[in-house]
Amino acid sequence: MRFFSKSSSGFTLVELMIAMTIFGMMSVMVMTIYFSTTNTTRKLNAERQLAESAREIVERISEDVREHGFSGSATSFDINYDLWRSYDYSGSGSEYLNLNNGRYVYGKKNTTGIIPCIDTPLEQTKTDPRIHCGLYLIDYADNGLSSYNLVDSFTPLESRKRVKVSNLKFYISGDGMSTAHKVLLSMDLTLIPMSGLSTTFVSNTSLHIQTTLSERGWKK
Repeated sequence: MRFFSKSSSGFTLVELMIAMTIFGMMSVMVMTIYFSTTNTTRKLNAERQLAESAREIVERISEDVREHGFSGSATSFDINYDLWRSYDYSGSGSEYLNLNNGRYVYGKKNTTGIIPCIDTPLEQTKTDPRIHCGLYLIDYADNGLSSYNLVDSFTPLESRKRVKVSNLKFYISGDGMSTAHKVLLSMDLTLIPMSGLSTTFVSNTSLHIQTTLSERGWKK
């Protein structure tokens, strides 16, 4: 007499539960790594925008100061240019810089042109982290009709810029005769809130710039 034993194939319930648990854990690990990598990449790109803006600003102003020099005595001002009233280069600092080839102004662009970033009871553009305030070169070669924003310059559209300038001041020293004119540039670069980055990261990420730029003894 022969006895035949019935063999079963497939997974038992316990094996199936173990397999599903392992699969779930691996899925969670993969998703965690993906989101962590994506978030790190976004943070690095945001920090790069700050660094690139700082480099662009310092290099361009430094070149213009060396090659073209300050306008007039560098301490006299166009009192009729009534949009920017902070003229004290030696004391509290100025928010615009007159050079022979153009004027650097701290402000924002609207439909009428470049206007100052201000803080008043009705408008707080300087301190509002959502509003882009840039540093614009108004070119005299085009009768002041063209302007170029040095901040976040690799993002052409104003509405998509993600870097904001705050606490910008120009301080000029030297008389232009016995001592060369110099300008001390001081400013902070901060991030404008953007999707994909936490509010904490945006508010805690900033770059302070302070550098001194010298005028040449001779100018073009």
